[in-house]
Amino acid sequence: MRRGENKQMSRYCLKSTSPRGNGFYVLLLVVGVLIAQGLMWPAVTFASARDGGYQFGNGQALDRASVSVVRLVVRYTSVTPVAGCTRSMTGLGVLVGSWAATPSSPVFSDWILTDGSLVDPNGISCGAGKPLEQLNSIQIYLNNAYTLNPVGQTLKSLQCRSESCSDGVTTLKITCQDS
Repeated sequence: MRRGENKQMSRYCLKSTSPRGNGFYVLLLVVGVLIAQGLMWPAVTFASARDGGYQFGNGQALDRASVSVVRLVVRYTSVTPVAGCTRSMTGLGVLVGSWAATPSSPVFSDWILTDGSLVDPNGISCGAGKPLEQLNSIQIYLNNAYTLNPVGQTLKSLQCRSESCSDGVTTLKITCQDS
């Protein structure tokens, strides 16, 4: 090389020309495997059982207990509507007693034990500084496993006013007991 002459050195650089990284191809492979597995499995594996749910006869104690479990839907209302407050709550209860109101009467008295935070005759608070919401109604539904009916069957529907509830036939005061 002569003096004063500048020759550029050739530089070679190996770069991936793909705009996507290796992660894209790994993701593509995983998705392909999952799709292939889905096509190999028979469609029956994705179907639910026709009579799913609890099966009676497997345990005497469970059979007896499951009959007494009921679902309660409790509604509260406030004099002035409060944004963000729950108007309806759902919970479980246990039917602890049921008998005819009078001999040979089709009207039954049902005693249900449930959580006091679900049914409170004094009302519930929706938050600090907000008014109490008053108990408005209680719907009691039978256990679906017992009735074999997928839609909830109503045992009792009560309308409530000032610490007492009525089903239209009788009016009873709600008794709450703290233990």
